[in-house]
Amino acid sequence: MLARVSRPFRSICKEDPGNLNAWANLGYVYDKLGREVDAGECVENVSQLMGLEAGEASKEESRLLAARCLAEQAYVHPYDVELDREDDLRERLSAALTLYNRALDYGGQLINMMVYVRDLERAKQGHGGIPDRQNLTEARKDLEKVLTVRPCLRTHLEMAQVYYYMGVDALQESLLVDEGAVNHALVSLSQALQCELGDSLPDLHVLRGRCLLLKGEEQNAADCFKRALQLERPGSTDTTALRCLLVALLALFTQGGPDPGPAITQLEVWVQKAEERYPDDTVQAELRSLCRTHTAEVTELSRALIRTGRLDLVKRLLETVQPKLVKKRLKARSFSML
Repeated sequence: MLARVSRPFRSICKEDPGNLNAWANLGYVYDKLGREVDAGECVENVSQLMGLEAGEASKEESRLLAARCLAEQAYVHPYDVELDREDDLRERLSAALTLYNRALDYGGQLINMMVYVRDLERAKQGHGGIPDRQNLTEARKDLEKVLTVRPCLRTHLEMAQVYYYMGVDALQESLLVDEGAVNHALVSLSQALQCELGDSLPDLHVLRGRCLLLKGEEQNAADCFKRALQLERPGSTDTTALRCLLVALLALFTQGGPDPGPAITQLEVWVQKAEERYPDDTVQAELRSLCRTHTAEVTELSRALIRTGRLDLVKRLLETVQPKLVKKRLKARSFSML
């Protein structure tokens, strides 16, 4: 059996002498067969390809070979024939994406993107200036090269992220500065969704929702954030999808015209779902953030809730800003905003 297994690896090594995975796998098979000399030769080839012996390979070549090795491992990782449950497949996919990230990092394609995101976070915290958007341009060029060779789920998703950041203001992501770039991001996300298991990634749906929200498609954006929430693993503490959903539904209410009922109903339903999924203080923190960043819209929402007698949600909103006065005010039905 093992002798037969070695044949395809020998063939690959002959046709593609730079294939690290093939040499490593062939060496493993030879070791199991007790062919120590042949196994040793495979180890030597792997060492040479990885540049472990001085003068055998340049640093750049070694880095690219290692990137290719990791990418190939990532590609086959989700295809274990013994994986039957969706949760197992999702775990394997997450592991595969980690390998893809490492591969892109080795190959240099993620560096520019990582630098931009790092500088962006520092700028938001007041610890630096506006990040250099040239890093996004370089990241796009790098990813375009990868896509011409081997398009895959992770690369499409990374490209979508690059285009997204190119399309929004550096420090205020709610401001659209380049609709064409956002459209390109949506195209990349559509291609990612066509990949196997692409629909199972919460991050993908969150990014798609953000793009749609920028284009004024509030309901479609909200549907994306709902999907992301449904895909979150039980016990997850990541509230990004919830935060985005609250903003999208509030925007939908604001744009709802004479009948805000559907938007209000969605808000009530999904706040309740969030309270079932997350600890109370987590949901309160997100509602508090919504009140702080969208004060005028939340005030108008509260008025609409009171007019229609839907006091549960307005109570939750008021508790985030004036917890001690909520019970008394609701009981008296006397609100200063009326």
